[in-house]
Amino acid sequence: MNINKKAIISTVILLLSYAFGSTAVYAQAKMTGDTAKPQSAKIFKFSDYPAEVVKLTPENRHKAITAGESDWKTQELLQYLEKENASFAGRYVIGGTSCGTGGCVFRVVLDLTTGKTIDSFGSTACYVLEADSDPINHIFSRPDSHLFAFVGDFGDGECTLNYYVEDNGKLTKIHSEPWDRRNVKEFEKQLNGNSNKAKQKTRNPAQHSRAKGNTSGRSAFGITVTRCQFEFDKQDFCVDERMQTFAEVVAKRKPNFDNDKLLYIFKGQAGAIISDAEREMYRAVVMDKKKKTVVPLRHALGHAYDESGDKRLAVNDRGETLEYRFDSHSNKLCFIGNIYAYRDSFSYHANAPKKFCFVYDGKTFEKIIN
Repeated sequence: MNINKKAIISTVILLLSYAFGSTAVYAQAKMTGDTAKPQSAKIFKFSDYPAEVVKLTPENRHKAITAGESDWKTQELLQYLEKENASFAGRYVIGGTSCGTGGCVFRVVLDLTTGKTIDSFGSTACYVLEADSDPINHIFSRPDSHLFAFVGDFGDGECTLNYYVEDNGKLTKIHSEPWDRRNVKEFEKQLNGNSNKAKQKTRNPAQHSRAKGNTSGRSAFGITVTRCQFEFDKQDFCVDERMQTFAEVVAKRKPNFDNDKLLYIFKGQAGAIISDAEREMYRAVVMDKKKKTVVPLRHALGHAYDESGDKRLAVNDRGETLEYRFDSHSNKLCFIGNIYAYRDSFSYHANAPKKFCFVYDGKTFEKIIN
């Protein structure tokens, strides 16, 4: 009789999960070939590391201290996290953002009562975990426990599940093990409990709702906007005032792009992607006059700045600090200046000018750097 060893071990793990309850973070077994060896016999449970939840009030809640943080993405993340409820160890909130290169994910742990970051750490994103999820989301914590875990790749090409414990304002890594990429959903169920209510208690909006943005579209005023928001971007393309303007432009203006389409560029929301509200941001959408659809470009378009970020740079002989190039017979929009998007921002440098082009395929845009 043939015995399926993988099936036996999977069954044992499942039985253990029922035996120890649904609020544990489990040390999984790594499957290799026809054999399976547990990497750890330890079962980590949130209840083994209890924490008192601090009742946050305007008197004991402190704004995030961003002085000394030169990276605008980190500043933006901290300013967002300071408004959140504690998601870890009673008074802390954990959030993540992109380092900006190579799929790197940067995470911080913010003390909501002092405004100070007690720790920060980076890893390479494990995109294979779930096709429709953002790797920044894979942080698992509870406000009533000093234990948290996250999934990441520390540079060796292997996704690992990493366990940390907070003690007196310091984090200690207590365990790390290979992660079975196939079991993310089951892992989240074990971690958060089976009810939607339990999941909401541990879910950090800075990691989930805002990271993905409102990915749905909206139909109103006789048009359809295909996507309302993008990741870590406050610009909402679907508010009534904006959609009314879109509808008027679709009705009144003539095609100027991709033969029968209309490219519309407007001044966007200041500070939508970066915290500097003084930097002007322009947004672009492609309108199909026949289908009455509006497709937004993910990137915000801005003036070129020097490396200090204080002085605007001329990008052409006319002294302009930004420039658009497109015509009615092409599906390509080219831009010279700074472009901004979550995990995909680029600056114009005087000593190495770049032209950023976006090709419209009828549904979305593909970026090309010249």
